Amino acid sequence: MFFKPKDEKVNLKKLFRYNKEKNAFIIDISIDVYKSLYNDWDFSPFKRRDLDADLLTFIQESSEDIPLKYKVIINFFIPEEMKDLRKEERSKTGLKNYFKYMLYKVEAEQKKSRWTALKYTVTGLFLVFIAFFVKNFIEHLAYLSFLPEGLIIGGWVFIWEVFTILFFLNSERKVKIKEYKRLIKSEINYNYYTDKTYFEKL
Repeated sequence: MFFKPKDEKVNLKKLFRYNKEKNAFIIDISIDVYKSLYNDWDFSPFKRRDLDADLLTFIQESSEDIPLKYKVIINFFIPEEMKDLRKEERSKTGLKNYFKYMLYKVEAEQKKSRWTALKYTVTGLFLVFIAFFVKNFIEHLAYLSFLPEGLIIGGWVFIWEVFTILFFLNSERKVKIKEYKRLIKSEINYNYYTDKTYFEKL
């Protein structure tokens, strides 16, 4: 975990607007048409191809910059003449479905890695046990003297992989899981404007 500077909130406010009442940072996104969000309007769950990759990358990277102790609000700005409430609701559903899918993937990876860690633990301990077990039987065989040491090294390699999975990879996944859960719960708003001077008032 990296230490955050004391003026973390001040720095964040240079990048995002802050809603004090909701304790949330706002990710502002300006679009010209709804197609800027999606390539088509098939919003079936688990289909990333319907979503604009650049938009998703921007939202996720912005969310990563915001500490988990804050909520996130996603604000879209679109010209008044493009207003379409049906597409607005479907786009919200599409974004939520995407975040749910990514959460599902990360949780599945975490579950799989735990099973892998268990197998590595058993394999590592088994190799170490075998090393000590056979050591007494091959002491008089010089050409096999390297075997116990090799087995011990192999065992520790597997055990070290367990530490890597549980304390490094899974720690990163836990953060991702919290980020996606926050995005799933995030408030998504549409704001309509008639001229560009609207943004100067924000």
